[in-house]
Amino acid sequence: MCDQPVAPYTGWGQQLPQYFKLGLSVADYSDSGESSGSFLSNSALFPAMKPLIRSGDTVLIQFGHNDKSTTASAFSSNLTSLVSQVRSRGGVPVLVTPPVRRLFDSGARLTSTALHVNGVGVDLPATMRQVAAAQARPR
Repeated sequence: MCDQPVAPYTGWGQQLPQYFKLGLSVADYSDSGESSGSFLSNSALFPAMKPLIRSGDTVLIQFGHNDKSTTASAFSSNLTSLVSQVRSRGGVPVLVTPPVRRLFDSGARLTSTALHVNGVGVDLPATMRQVAAAQARPR
């Protein structure tokens, strides 16, 4: 999702502004190489972003690519913390599963790495969906 320096290699977050009406803005605090845990603890990332969240702001939360050795419990806890902290500022958190990678096995099937099953066997998108279901607010 993070900004990349040279097109056409861009993060999807860089492309969002073109889809919004004039007057809306996108603040992208993602950073290449960060896991859900390091994003929470890096003072230049979530701790810097959190005070800027205003009531009604939509906050997209996407992790998985760099949670290679994160346990399901830690991943769930990190996502739950992000959701809670965004809501504490009046923001609206939206959990976004990571895009599938283009990694195929010899039979042309997506590999577990492509599907974000990490090195300790955690299906990160499935865990994110579980957190989303557990944190969902009634409409």
